[in-house]
Amino acid sequence: MEKFPSVVADIMGSPVVTVEGGTNVRDGALLMTDKRIGSIVITERGQAVGIVTERDMLERVVSLCRDPCETKMKDIMSSPLIFTSPDTNILDAMRKMRENRISRLPVMEKDKLLGIVSERDIIRARARGIRKLLIKNRLIYLIHIEEVHNNNTTGVRDSGFGRAGRDQGRTAQRSNRSGF
Repeated sequence: MEKFPSVVADIMGSPVVTVEGGTNVRDGALLMTDKRIGSIVITERGQAVGIVTERDMLERVVSLCRDPCETKMKDIMSSPLIFTSPDTNILDAMRKMRENRISRLPVMEKDKLLGIVSERDIIRARARGIRKLLIKNRLIYLIHIEEVHNNNTTGVRDSGFGRAGRDQGRTAQRSNRSGF
């Protein structure tokens, strides 16, 4: 049975796309477009030091008419990097994103970048989990109804008239019990 996602490690995207801080914004944007991702983690000497999102590119390059071929990723990155650990509860990760007004959260253990989780990942995971829970509860309900139907000890037989026939049978049984 598939488990209900509860920690960041259950839903994070991996591997994370990274570039060195000296990479120009144009190359970073092309890489993001090619990989169909909304952010890229910036590294310096192999260590994650910041993150650049599509919004960063719009606000810090495009809207200011800066040259993307001359502007470096490290010049527009959000830093210091706000991150979480793989064993963080999903709802705690969402709270951290809300408190810091960010939509993506790198997942790190010690100094190693393991993955990244976004608000969208969390919403999808919770929706899938809730859907599975609803399906499971619906199946339990259907099994319960079938068991009740199979264990019906009142002796009422289907008269062929559907519910009306069953109701008439129950009324007749109640009448017999009351002594009339």
